[in-house]
Amino acid sequence: MPAGDITSRERMLEIRLDGRLSTPEDFQNIVLRKVDDYPVRLGDVALVEQGVEDDSLIVRANGQPAVGLSVLRQSQANTMEISKRVRAEINRIEKTLPEGMTIIVGSDDALFISASIREVLIALSISLALVIAVIVLFLGSFRTALVPIITIPVALIGCIGAIYILGFSINLITLLALLLAIGLVVDDAIVVLENIKRRIENGEPVLRAASEGTQQVVFAVLATSVTLIATFVPISLLEGQVGRLFSEFGLILAAAVVISTFVALTLCPMMASRILQRSKSISPAEREEANPDASTHLPETVMSRGYNALLKRALDAPVVVIALAIVFSLGGVVLYDTLPRELAPREDRGVAFIPMTAPQGSTANYTDSQARIIERDLLPFQEDGSIETVYSIVGWGNRPYRGFVVMRLAHWDNREASQGELVRQMRPITRRLIGARAGVASPAGLGLRGSSTPLRIVVGGPDFEEVKQAAAELLRYAESNDNLINPGMDYEENQPQIDLKLDRRRADDLGVSVEEIAFTLQSMFASKKVSSYIDRGREYPVIIQAQKKDRRDINSLENVFVRALDPDSGARKLVPLSVFVSATENAAAAQLRRFDRLPSITISAGLSPDYTLGEAVAFMEQGAESILPSSIKMSYSGQSKVFKSASSGVLLSFSFALLIVFLVLAAQFESFVSPLVIVLSVPLAVAGAIYSLTLMGISLNVYSQIGIILLIGLMAKNGILIVEFANQLRSTGKTVREAVLEASILRLRPIVMTVISTILGATPLVLASGAGAESRIAIGWVIVGGLIMALILTLFLTPLLYNLMAGLSKPPHSQALETQD
Repeated sequence: MPAGDITSRERMLEIRLDGRLSTPEDFQNIVLRKVDDYPVRLGDVALVEQGVEDDSLIVRANGQPAVGLSVLRQSQANTMEISKRVRAEINRIEKTLPEGMTIIVGSDDALFISASIREVLIALSISLALVIAVIVLFLGSFRTALVPIITIPVALIGCIGAIYILGFSINLITLLALLLAIGLVVDDAIVVLENIKRRIENGEPVLRAASEGTQQVVFAVLATSVTLIATFVPISLLEGQVGRLFSEFGLILAAAVVISTFVALTLCPMMASRILQRSKSISPAEREEANPDASTHLPETVMSRGYNALLKRALDAPVVVIALAIVFSLGGVVLYDTLPRELAPREDRGVAFIPMTAPQGSTANYTDSQARIIERDLLPFQEDGSIETVYSIVGWGNRPYRGFVVMRLAHWDNREASQGELVRQMRPITRRLIGARAGVASPAGLGLRGSSTPLRIVVGGPDFEEVKQAAAELLRYAESNDNLINPGMDYEENQPQIDLKLDRRRADDLGVSVEEIAFTLQSMFASKKVSSYIDRGREYPVIIQAQKKDRRDINSLENVFVRALDPDSGARKLVPLSVFVSATENAAAAQLRRFDRLPSITISAGLSPDYTLGEAVAFMEQGAESILPSSIKMSYSGQSKVFKSASSGVLLSFSFALLIVFLVLAAQFESFVSPLVIVLSVPLAVAGAIYSLTLMGISLNVYSQIGIILLIGLMAKNGILIVEFANQLRSTGKTVREAVLEASILRLRPIVMTVISTILGATPLVLASGAGAESRIAIGWVIVGGLIMALILTLFLTPLLYNLMAGLSKPPHSQALETQD
């Protein structure tokens, strides 16, 4: 510490007194007092040693004593880069370790991320190959197919640029967006190219076909692109943790659509004018002449003729078609209520864990004995190679009655059983454990915490007594459900404690203050911090406490003395603490908590493998209606809170997307009739998605709900192609029926091509396996199933609705004439 300075004529020297104590010997030599001129030092009456602040934490790796080290990722840091550098450092350090000592990686998030990215990249390659194959198959020429194919790399490179500009990273969400973009970015190019190619096949010169063919569909291309972007915006505006993740998804898809639209309207016509050629059967003279019917000449293919015949029958039987569509949609509504609901699908992340809770007041040694039982029962899984590492922590969270066992599973390529199957096989281990409460759990998707107890119900009220009674009844209700694992609440009066009652009058008579008694108790039993010291540049606390043998039970209090005033001699003598204090053993709650400023108790539980969070929340809400009085408030925390907010947020986003699409189309068509015809096909797509989820046994989660929102834009695209072209034909004087028939047949091939491209682009998601496959399967089946099941009905329902409703609005040329007049 500063102690002044010495100043001479030419120099000034600062004086600093080094009064710090830095070693145990320094503290041992502290003189407490002198007795008969003999100094009594701290080392004479106390054991002074360097140690750990809390020695109740026990760590083991594969049954061997270990020291745990966690590496926490900073915001915006790259998890895979951190893992790579840490593993490189481990390899360097291992060479210097003593014999018999090793470093084991108990858990590494980068393993799941790298495996998932690899699976997505494989799916992206397969998707790219399938989309190219279907384009070549429909166009019948690889040379011709180059026009839309070139859109894919241009759009993907542009998306990577957008990821960089927006400050995103290449992660699972952005890669998923790129994968889905493959099927979307070729749609506009297919529409432009197909129209140009059809006009050339009908005898129009190549350059004119490229120019006028593009102009003919430019409105449809812009309308479909704006519609798609309008559906991505609500996804990007989702709130909370889920919204932050999927905002990248929506923005990258929107960027892909913008880039592909620009390419389709600029690069594709130019390439088509250079690549496409007229049929050799056309004479040179005819090549120079324009065919006035080239833009509307109907194709003569088996598919077109068959569709024409069926469409005419459908238009003649509107009641039957509408009835089928209504029944199809209502079936989806009925099945929607039966779908299981959860926040995110349970992914195979290559890790499982067993949180364990011993009775309140248990020591670390007792909890460790229960952890060893679990480790012993897990040995068969290690021997057959299903588990690579078992990492145990006892005294987790500075609570000696808590334990945590982490099992790092073998790599996905090296095991046949999935994570879910292994978890089911491990559940009997925790059920046989009678000395502690435990359950096997898996990490939650989307990086959410609280995987061991996804169900968290918070009961709040005016006072703890009333809240305690209500929570106890709700807990008994939860215990009646076998699908809820280890239900419990954070208010349990089972924490053993010793209540001390102070005789203040006697303490006053002996001149002992309450502060002195409290200080003595804290010094002996509370590990009181009294000072600090510096070692190797870091500051550490100095803690005083009684030795372990002097603080084992309630009788230890009898060996505690304080200095009291002797009424006869006036001197201060040591008096047993029991003179002032009476001790009784009792039990109480470990903590009292508040939530939303109200006294509260949280009921939590794990979920069985086949029981979803949505079912658990609905079960507890049903019980709360009949159990909780009006003065008690029920709310949610943890994953349950995220689930409730995400569910309502996605539903709001779906409604918002539908409204935006309708308003955007109304502004583009300058009519409410045409947008209504287009939007009425959306329920068929949603119903198709629900049918596919039901058939495949997939839950309604964030991924599948995002896929349903995407279906709004995908299905609206088909309707736009038919309705916009029918409006053009009506403006030439054709009747509504003639216009919709001709438009539907002319747009059949591009509609089928774009839908099949989108379906094949998402097919690798449906066939996904390995790390994180469950989330990809969920969104994949929504898109594939929704488009497949709704395509057939849409090809007949949209023309039918247009035929019935288009007469309510005037054709575009009539509106233009009225405006001029």
